Amino acid sequence: MLNISIIFIVFLFIFNYNLTGKLNYFTPENILRFANFLYNEKEFEYAISEYKRYLYLFPDLPDNTDLIYYKIGTSYLHLKKFNNSIFYFNTIISNYPSSIYTSKSFYNIAYSYFMQKKYKNSIGYIESNINNITDTSVKKKINMLKIVNYIYMKKFNKAEQEWNKLNNLEKNKNFVTLKEIIDSSKRIKKKNRVLSGVLSTIIPGAGKIYCNRTLDGIFSFVVIGLLAYQSYDGFKKDGIESVKGWIGASIGCALYIGNIYGSIVAVNVYNFQQEKNFFKNVDKKIKYILTPDY
Repeated sequence: MLNISIIFIVFLFIFNYNLTGKLNYFTPENILRFANFLYNEKEFEYAISEYKRYLYLFPDLPDNTDLIYYKIGTSYLHLKKFNNSIFYFNTIISNYPSSIYTSKSFYNIAYSYFMQKKYKNSIGYIESNINNITDTSVKKKINMLKIVNYIYMKKFNKAEQEWNKLNNLEKNKNFVTLKEIIDSSKRIKKKNRVLSGVLSTIIPGAGKIYCNRTLDGIFSFVVIGLLAYQSYDGFKKDGIESVKGWIGASIGCALYIGNIYGSIVAVNVYNFQQEKNFFKNVDKKIKYILTPDY
């Protein structure tokens, strides 16, 4: 973010030039220059306002309107205001079909859907507009985005099918990285809920040990085992009317059932963590693959 002192210096510079007549800030050229300055400094909110001010000064839109719309759209993209960014990119596509920014706008719209986790929308948009993209480099990138959408939908087989379709066309490093990600998805180690439940049914705590929660599993085994022994000892001494036996049996039974349920839940937690670790690694690898050309 811009330092307040820098903004103040810029203001004094503009004010001084206004007083001396050397510079009039309110000319379209200077407003555009200031808007570009803000854009380059990543002050996107202010840049958007200045770009809109620039366009407002013209009775008819200037020749560089497609560029201005593109910068406004990318500014909104940086700010993660995706509906606004999609609006401006669509405006470029509709009004400036021959612009050099049109192909990039197609990509940025699909990317905006992806960033909103609307993976199906992103794929659908790509499939509907892939033939309208004339820029070869953008077409390659949007094909990779389609594969990544399938990865985040956990449709790894579909992702691999899409990768295979493009294998003869794409030979760059990023494309190879996507294949590595798809292959690594096959190595995600998941546990089986039914097996975990059965193990804990046979031996209390075994299901939790199966899910790498060894201490939790041992604790369950010891507690349920002690309660079972207390119940047995009570019934052995006092017969069916043993208070000690019934208390131990009641608590032990409740913990036994809870232990089975807990073992099934432990599988869900384990599998979730495995997927979380996988996608954390994916996030790192695709960060620079999918980033739009701002």
